[in-house]
Amino acid sequence: MSPRELLTNPAVLDDKVVVESHNGPLPEPFVASALLRSRSEILQDQLPRAKVVKAFNTMAKEVFELCPQRIRPAAVSVFVASDHDDAKALVSTLAREMGFVPVDCGSLIGARQLESLGDFIRSVIVARGAVMSTLSVHT
Repeated sequence: MSPRELLTNPAVLDDKVVVESHNGPLPEPFVASALLRSRSEILQDQLPRAKVVKAFNTMAKEVFELCPQRIRPAAVSVFVASDHDDAKALVSTLAREMGFVPVDCGSLIGARQLESLGDFIRSVIVARGAVMSTLSVHT
């Protein structure tokens, strides 16, 4: 659904940070498809005055139940992309407070790779039944 279908006045999101954490429909396990536009880029087009940030799309919702006590020692990465540095910094701070390690993935065009990464992780979850599969990237 587009913001216009959900909100009577999408302008309420002007100058707000909008965290977009979704992926597309689950693809065939371990079959990659090239994305011409990410869901985040499309959302940014639909909300041109909002600050869209792609984050939190590479983990199952059950991971959030472990925040922050069990997440912090595991150094679980949250990949963050946005065209708005201030919004990206804010979401990175939120991720840190939740116990995650934020990884700056550049501008919103990086959301294409993040959605593909989310698809890969979902393939692992489906193929192996490992609900807690996610990634930690140490730099």
